[in-house]
Amino acid sequence: MQEKPDNDSEKKARDSRLIIFGNNCRKFREKTGFSQENFAHEKGLPRTYYGDIERGKRNLTLESVFKIADALGVNPKELLEGIPNKEERRKGTDKK
Repeated sequence: MQEKPDNDSEKKARDSRLIIFGNNCRKFREKTGFSQENFAHEKGLPRTYYGDIERGKRNLTLESVFKIADALGVNPKELLEGIPNKEERRKGTDKK
């Protein structure tokens, strides 16, 4: 029987993935030349919601990931770049 990871380690892993995702969103948004506020307004997203995404404070649906990728003009997988999978997290290694 596998040991169940404690909730704190699960939360930290989730939080780090959301932060990486948010940093990727920021990187691509900055390439567009938009400020966070202007980008959110132009793409019909609430500014605070989009700001929370870039700060890794929002857990998104897959539909939201697709919407943001479309708005940024990137493939959704580019927004997930650098997020370690379960095996990498267990070994303590991250994709760079």
